[in-house]
Amino acid sequence: MKKLSLITLSCVLGTLVFCELTAASESQRKPVPPLVSQAVRAVQTVLDVAEEELRCLQLVNEERIRRKLPVLEYDATLATASRNWSATMTRAGFKHGSGREIIARGGHSAIFAYRIWMNSPPHRAQLLNPNYTATGFGMVNGFWTGRFR
Repeated sequence: MKKLSLITLSCVLGTLVFCELTAASESQRKPVPPLVSQAVRAVQTVLDVAEEELRCLQLVNEERIRRKLPVLEYDATLATASRNWSATMTRAGFKHGSGREIIARGGHSAIFAYRIWMNSPPHRAQLLNPNYTATGFGMVNGFWTGRFR
């Protein structure tokens, strides 16, 4: 079975809700099933988090451009690994993994993680390492991870 992207799923669910709410007459309108409403909210939450993760990449690349460094490309595999590590930290506590990663905790916005990292010399060095070509950021429950290659 082919996997649906989150954006496709969100569009399908949103269309279902819209059709139910805009029926021709009041008597034809049906209440939106709670499960559909919950699914729409869950998908929107995931999309909001993904948007913040991409915003973090944008902030880092803006800084790299200011410093005349090559921009980092987005790597979905690194983003998934970062998200998985953030989820692990949510369950098991705050701890470092590999040398090609940075972590932060306590905020849900990209600007929060970016500022924490840029104000820390070792983290800033990772973000601005000219040898890195790609990255992926992940955030789960306020735990941020960035991984690089």
